Amino acid sequence: MNIAILYERKTREIYNDLLLKIELESRGHNCIISQMYEGDKFIGGTEKPDVILAPHLYSTREIPRIWSRFGECDKIINLQYEQILSYEQIKESIFDPKGEAKKAYHICWGKNTHDRLLNAGINKNKLPILGAIQLDLLRDEYRLESYKQKEKYALRFRLDKNKKWLLFLSSFTYADAADAWVKMNENNVNASRENTRSLHSMSRKEILGWFSSLLDVNDEIEIIYRPHPDENFLASVNEIENQYENFHIIREDPVKNWINCCDYIYSWYSTSVVEAYYMKKNFSILRPIRIKSESEINFLKEMDFIETKEEFLENAIKYNSTGTSKTNIHLIESYYYVDLNQTAIVKYANFIESIYSNNESCEFKISSKELIKAKYKTFGVKIMYNLFKVFRERIKLSEYRKRTNNNYFIRWFIEMDNQICGNNELSLLEMELKERFK
Repeated sequence: MNIAILYERKTREIYNDLLLKIELESRGHNCIISQMYEGDKFIGGTEKPDVILAPHLYSTREIPRIWSRFGECDKIINLQYEQILSYEQIKESIFDPKGEAKKAYHICWGKNTHDRLLNAGINKNKLPILGAIQLDLLRDEYRLESYKQKEKYALRFRLDKNKKWLLFLSSFTYADAADAWVKMNENNVNASRENTRSLHSMSRKEILGWFSSLLDVNDEIEIIYRPHPDENFLASVNEIENQYENFHIIREDPVKNWINCCDYIYSWYSTSVVEAYYMKKNFSILRPIRIKSESEINFLKEMDFIETKEEFLENAIKYNSTGTSKTNIHLIESYYYVDLNQTAIVKYANFIESIYSNNESCEFKISSKELIKAKYKTFGVKIMYNLFKVFRERIKLSEYRKRTNNNYFIRWFIEMDNQICGNNELSLLEMELKERFK
């Protein structure tokens, strides 16, 4: 069986995809891993994989988009990386598959997503509950010991392993965002995002002020600021990094690795606190500005929030466990099914094999017009990817990252640089995972 595993966000998905690749290849199957913009791996023509695993699948237009790049495959499995939603998002049904996308298979991490998509009109046979691969690496038998991870990152990122490490999981994708970027996202969701930009910008400004106050009185800490994969407007964060030698903006590597080796975890809105919960790490939620109830992530609602600088400084100095004490275990477990006897990786591989062996087609109906339109856009993406390869080494993207109003091409180049995992990097990560999963 030939399988194409597609990803969108490198740090969010690449370890999961490699684990799947390793498991499937151990069973004799062939796998490729490709980012959605990675033009070198677009196959075109009549060649096609037997099964495609997609990072998301929201509408009919995504089927021809995938086909135009990776072949007209009639078995598509949606890995669904957006499963933890607010009440508002659920009500707007933004993340529910629509049109021909409903015919694909949609992997559910737990009963909550299964029931939501069942209510959205998707056949229950297309909604397997298999758990979340990202939690497999949190199992005791696979997780690197915290101190070893800390030593590894201290050397790689020039951090002091003898200090306390505080990790901040940022979700400020709209903070200080350029008008053109906001407009593009408004067009994608057909809704205004001006209030979102204001909330993100003001909240980040306040939290950065808290960090500055802490760094002014405590030099025995390292603060690691972990930007969201889509957080590209970092001028104000760069200022703090330039001012304090123990404040670091670090995008590299999966967030679970950083949670594992840091002493305390802070978040604003990130669902990655679930990984802190499963690793039994203390964490707190920073909320200088309250978020309206309908926009709140359900399992964060019952947690205690740190809402003032004074509360934060007291917490950071004492390393108190504010958020974890009120975690709703049952609510979290409704989103994440965990089988202690079998990993999610094995469940996914078994499911993929069953789809193929039973020859279960999704029977997508895509018009020639839709496919031609998608191929036209794919041609444009491939041109942009080739330009990115040519200019990546000739221009200093690190300098452009500090600017808020880059041109169209630079924004594309930064996005590709953030999200595409090179072949050498993939090989090294695969070797690391094979060693851990011996």
